[in-house]
Amino acid sequence: FHLHGMNMNIVRMAGPPYYQTEDGYRNQYMVRVINKTNSLKHYNLSVQADHPFSISGASEPVEVPPMGELVKPIIVSVEVADYHGQFPLEITVRQLHPTSSITRKAEFLGPKTQVQIHEK
Repeated sequence: FHLHGMNMNIVRMAGPPYYQTEDGYRNQYMVRVINKTNSLKHYNLSVQADHPFSISGASEPVEVPPMGELVKPIIVSVEVADYHGQFPLEITVRQLHPTSSITRKAEFLGPKTQVQIHEK
């Protein structure tokens, strides 16, 4: 059992579960990073998935005050050609010094895809 000096929550932003643009689909999440220590901490945010995507909102480290929290918007986008249905992703918050991390699972949502059946 390991106690972290931090915690994190992921919440999908209010509104539709996904947004459609000319280029593809995007999901918007709010990541809440909680510093449970008595010192200023710096964290990196990252997203992993076995699917092509782009991300905005996680390029720079974030700073969280002692015993404080920060809510950061993260936008994950998938191009139309790369979208084949919803897929799981993981959002990770990594504390820089000392090194520690927490990963939470989320789901990328978009329109339902239909399998096309070709009859002979």
